[in-house]
Amino acid sequence: VLDSWSNLEFRFTPAEGSAEQPDALGVIDDDTRAQIAAKGWCRARIFVVGQPHLAARTERLRRRRRRRPSGSAKRIVFFSEPIIVDYGPTARGFTQFEVATLAAQALAGSPGIVMDVKPHPREADADWRDWLARTPNARLAAEDTETLLAAADGVLGITTIVLIEATLAGIPALSLQPERPEILNPALEEMVQVVARRGEAIAAVRAWLEGLDRPVRPSPRGGELLDGAERLVAAAEEILCGPA
Repeated sequence: VLDSWSNLEFRFTPAEGSAEQPDALGVIDDDTRAQIAAKGWCRARIFVVGQPHLAARTERLRRRRRRRPSGSAKRIVFFSEPIIVDYGPTARGFTQFEVATLAAQALAGSPGIVMDVKPHPREADADWRDWLARTPNARLAAEDTETLLAAADGVLGITTIVLIEATLAGIPALSLQPERPEILNPALEEMVQVVARRGEAIAAVRAWLEGLDRPVRPSPRGGELLDGAERLVAAAEEILCGPA
């Protein structure tokens, strides 16, 4: 089951060329199924199963956030991605460190805000050591992703699905993709505010910060993602038993 809308073929094409395909592939929506079918690389049966993980996490986060203590200090979390490892330093128009720098510069004008940086699971904490040493208003986050989302007042990122998780749970989220060569995640565009120009990033982060207390407007696309458990079960039954 693929949990995202991007890098689809990339996930089955390791550098050494030893790719293996599953017998069945679960994808989030009809658009993703059509995209895979058009490319012709996938020989597996494809089922639309939504995103069951999002539904479960959204419900847990909503419960946990109801118990969140209120306070004047805002907690902002930046969720990183291994851009340099996956794409090199130039292919996407930015690196994760350049995006984090823009975010930290924008937040530097807000007293009392220290940006928590959560590395991607494929990034080591040490990858961020030099950057953190040069950025006094940022620190490494030790908590797991769900705990950070439960406590956050706002979430910053690039194309991570965590931005969509945040939005579904009612947490203000902002995607920074300065000088991207193309739209990188179409679903993200429908659910999260995206900043695609480097020169606009700092002003956009500051404007977003001022609006953190406003309710997050629900996205129609979000509702389609929250019935995935039932569709996943139906797909599994068809694989095992044949069509109903």
